[in-house]
Amino acid sequence: MATHLGLDATVCHRTITAAQLGSDPLAALDRSPGVAGLRAVAKSLARRGVKRELIRTLEAAIDQFAELVRQSGGSHAKLQRRLALIREQAAHEGAPVNDGEAEAHRRRMFQATAGWLGSRLDTHGYITIERPAPDQPDHVEGAKVSAFLGHRARSPSLPLVVATQYRSGEPIRRPDEPPHPPGSIDPPDTPVLMGDLSSSPPQFVSAHTDEHSQVQIIDRALMGTGPLDAVVFSRTPRVRDPRFCNVPLFTVIGRVEQPCAQIVSDVWLERTLAGGIPDACMAWVGEPVRGGQGVPWYLRLPGAVGIELLSPHSPHSAEGWPRQAETTRRAFDMLGWSMADFVGYRIRATFPAWGAAAVIVFDYSSTPRAQA
Repeated sequence: MATHLGLDATVCHRTITAAQLGSDPLAALDRSPGVAGLRAVAKSLARRGVKRELIRTLEAAIDQFAELVRQSGGSHAKLQRRLALIREQAAHEGAPVNDGEAEAHRRRMFQATAGWLGSRLDTHGYITIERPAPDQPDHVEGAKVSAFLGHRARSPSLPLVVATQYRSGEPIRRPDEPPHPPGSIDPPDTPVLMGDLSSSPPQFVSAHTDEHSQVQIIDRALMGTGPLDAVVFSRTPRVRDPRFCNVPLFTVIGRVEQPCAQIVSDVWLERTLAGGIPDACMAWVGEPVRGGQGVPWYLRLPGAVGIELLSPHSPHSAEGWPRQAETTRRAFDMLGWSMADFVGYRIRATFPAWGAAAVIVFDYSSTPRAQA
């Protein structure tokens, strides 16, 4: 390999070793060459005629590795020291280091939390759609779908909060009700129940948290113990286009608001916004982590979260959410936007910790507009 690619033998040896350790990601990170070595491998492979799409995938993975190195102290050596500490701690405490054991622990935590709170979801789902605002080019606009699927509850239990509204204070409305005021579109924060995708008819209770906001709660006492589905669509307030920000990051957060067997979060970005490098994780996120910030390493929960690229021409539903593709198309129809102009990303995690979140961060620092 070294002779064929014209590279240092040590770089090639470490590359092959890391590739063979795919089932042990910590070991693969430890034995991998540094960022410069990996980029040299990618360039040499490109010169040797390897398919361009494979090179792009490799380069994207190297960019994510470089970001991990940056967040871990700025050098591969410091990352290796952190990995050694993680392994030492895991060996000392008997913590799981493989995906199967980790999922078994999360499953038991889910069962215990659901038993304690008296409620659970089969699937907690999010669909986020964003595009540059046509009449305000330095801002983005969009919508969000929140899906609460297979909700079961006993009495007493944690209430199922399906929407929070700010400013307008309009109650959640059904699709057959006119928007307010008549003839206008909904304010950015007015949620709409997607009725034929939800159990009918859910009984809502409004709870005012302060003079500026209120939450919408499904009263399970009026509807039995379940299962129940609630799917809510709402337009999101405009925010500054991340490519124009000093910190060119766009963060999409899907919070685990009820104990759930899985969380699924899809993000659809208009193609001109799809140039950011995505990074996904499960994390503890609070108010300090907002759309213009990434997730620091010390808030990231153990375990890798993969990103699946979605085609607008053949969207498919995630396991456990059979009507997800239909829900996505319906959301685009409600916006009046063409799905063909967007690129989709999906993350999915089983038995996520209650109070955590599924996070995708898009980094635009390498795009021409952000650099300008």
